[in-house]
Amino acid sequence: MRFISLSGITAAAALAGLALMGSLAGAASVPTPGRLATAEDLATLKTYLGDYFQFQPQPAIVKPEGLVCAYHRGKGGFVDTMTFHTPEGEDIRRMTAMATTKSGQPSRIEMVDLYNESPIYGITGTLYLGYGESSENVLSYKLGTRNGIVLAEVQKGADGTNDLEVTLHPAGKKFTLKNVPLWDGNAV
Repeated sequence: MRFISLSGITAAAALAGLALMGSLAGAASVPTPGRLATAEDLATLKTYLGDYFQFQPQPAIVKPEGLVCAYHRGKGGFVDTMTFHTPEGEDIRRMTAMATTKSGQPSRIEMVDLYNESPIYGITGTLYLGYGESSENVLSYKLGTRNGIVLAEVQKGADGTNDLEVTLHPAGKKFTLKNVPLWDGNAV
């Protein structure tokens, strides 16, 4: 006949309970899709993005209204410098690809607002683009401007569309933009 101590049974039950709670906590921490963007979220996002970048109707660098854009293409045919100027020729903004991928796609773009051909604030904003290993399209964005930081990551939606999970700092807002086309990092 074998005796089992009551304290041994208690310890085993306690360990089993902790293991179960740990697995339940792990299951509870699985990220769920963010809530859909509200009109207020979209207005805040527009403030953060300014007139530098947009996610909808498709991701692109924004050409400010009334300005003309001059492009310079670098390695692989991708744009490496854009200068926005008035019809009279005064440069207002310059965007430069400061880092590129092996194929020549921009991975870091610095934005500078100009006055009399000189930077007004130094670097006004920086856009970081993350590409998938086997993808020619951008899968993550980080844009820092005077208004804050926008983080966005492409997620495959339950309906098969490409959605953007967006986080705004310092506002702390998190939301989803549905059905956002993929971007190659080149379109303006």
